[in-house]
Amino acid sequence: MTEYLNREQFTDRVHRELGVKNEGNKESRHPKSGYKIRVGKRFPVVPGSSPPEQRVEDHGHFPGRGQTPQPVMMLPHQLGTRPIKYVYRGVSEEDFQGIQQRGVIKSDERGNIACDEGTCASHDPFSAASYLPFRGPGRILKIKVHPEDNWQVDPRDSYIKTQNPIPLDRVVRHTGVFNKDQMGRYIQ
Repeated sequence: MTEYLNREQFTDRVHRELGVKNEGNKESRHPKSGYKIRVGKRFPVVPGSSPPEQRVEDHGHFPGRGQTPQPVMMLPHQLGTRPIKYVYRGVSEEDFQGIQQRGVIKSDERGNIACDEGTCASHDPFSAASYLPFRGPGRILKIKVHPEDNWQVDPRDSYIKTQNPIPLDRVVRHTGVFNKDQMGRYIQ
């Protein structure tokens, strides 16, 4: 019988293989309503930033039952910005082998919506999984951001993009192969 990775197993494997700490984007249950809410710090991208930056937001926390909550739910504290050091890109295994042969990452733009998107990436590895092929093998690459690569956050959709070819030596790590079945589920 085939076993599949659930979302948590998939995320843990990606973070472990890419050496990424899972910082921010935590959820908790509101102590009264029971709805899931964001807590802790979040690091969304700053639309239109070049070089790419992230906002540092503090959503507060709910320490536990019987303790005083410190939520900052709808309007989090803005703690500033920080540069994005790495971007993440999901590629098919075929594309990965081509990147190794060519020595550069350059999108063939078959998945792009607009003709001027270039090579797209994400600021977090889990979102980069959306770039993996729907069926078949693929990997997620961790790419070091260099100013000369001209990565920019597109203000239209907040994706991180470049028109430049990215040298292979910018890939500091990559995951092992993820395989998907006909239903798009990750096989363990």
